[in-house]
Amino acid sequence: MKSVLIFLRALCSVSICVAQQQIKSGVYSLSGSIMYSSTSSEVLSSRQTRTNFVLSPGASFFLDDRIELTGAAFYSRMNSETNATGGVPYSSGITSTSISVRLGLRQYIPMETIAVFVGANGGLSWFKYDGSFGTGSFSPPNRTYAIEVGLDYFLNQVLALEPSMQYLGAKSDFNSDAGISVSVGVKYFIL
Repeated sequence: MKSVLIFLRALCSVSICVAQQQIKSGVYSLSGSIMYSSTSSEVLSSRQTRTNFVLSPGASFFLDDRIELTGAAFYSRMNSETNATGGVPYSSGITSTSISVRLGLRQYIPMETIAVFVGANGGLSWFKYDGSFGTGSFSPPNRTYAIEVGLDYFLNQVLALEPSMQYLGAKSDFNSDAGISVSVGVKYFIL
């Protein structure tokens, strides 16, 4: 226990850098995140539950102090289960693969070792479904959007952990989906 406390104290003392050095015009960053989400919806007399695991590399550029232009690609694998909520009981499952690209903007509020942000992004995604109702080929593009809030916790002058929460949505000609997700990413600043 004592060694854990010593490690945490050392980590905190190393991370006492000023976030204003990274959150300024002309700074680039490379990032990556792993996201897990769980959503559910009810349609007619059935309930659908989806779990999703996403890998997301990204890059960004500060257009001005505290204003960041973001770009990201997403690869996700989703498992979906449908169960009857009334009437005749049934259950079915499907697995989908998704590829997405998004552009967005973030507004930062830098503090000592953290920088809080709020942002929005939008983009396109393509889905491929495998399972009882799947075709095995990618769909026409869906429009996606997200509103996010989070923070960059600086471990040193160029490396930050980035926990965030997003309200995500997707809309196509046939349906729309929405849900909340939580992610933790790593961000490398190129000063």
